[in-house]
Amino acid sequence: MLVFDSQFAMAGSLDRKLGIVVAKENLVCLITSATSLNIGSQVNLVLLSVPQKVVSGTVVSVSDRQCSEISKPHNVSGKSYRLSLLNNRSHLSVPAIGILTSSNQLHRVGLKVVGDLDSDGIEESFRSCASFEGLHLTVWSSQALTGTRKWHSYYYLGFDIEPTCTKSEI
Repeated sequence: MLVFDSQFAMAGSLDRKLGIVVAKENLVCLITSATSLNIGSQVNLVLLSVPQKVVSGTVVSVSDRQCSEISKPHNVSGKSYRLSLLNNRSHLSVPAIGILTSSNQLHRVGLKVVGDLDSDGIEESFRSCASFEGLHLTVWSSQALTGTRKWHSYYYLGFDIEPTCTKSEI
């Protein structure tokens, strides 16, 4: 289930700037609590496999029924948007974090993508880990696990996997 933790939903929080991106075959969808995206809006995806990458996309459909359907088995809730990826990477193997703001603040440092998403002068980092039946996607102020967790989402897989998450990620 996509979780927008209320303890982090405060003025200036990242809840309205981030979402989870899921894909099935050639269908790529963003599910988010943001309600102000229009057709043509830019979305940047942080692919969380190592090395992390940024992929750009564009909203091509708002309140997309097919996107709502592919998110149901994973208990992902929120408004759905269909995306077209600019570099034709339509096959995402795992969920990604969608960023609804300009990509100019995102860059790679080593194997990780970082960027100052909330304009506070501290770069955020991105992480994914596994629990028993799903994936936890998180955004951290500064370094993952040692900084402050600023955003969290959960993607239910529906089968058992080996857990890798720490307590702070869940």
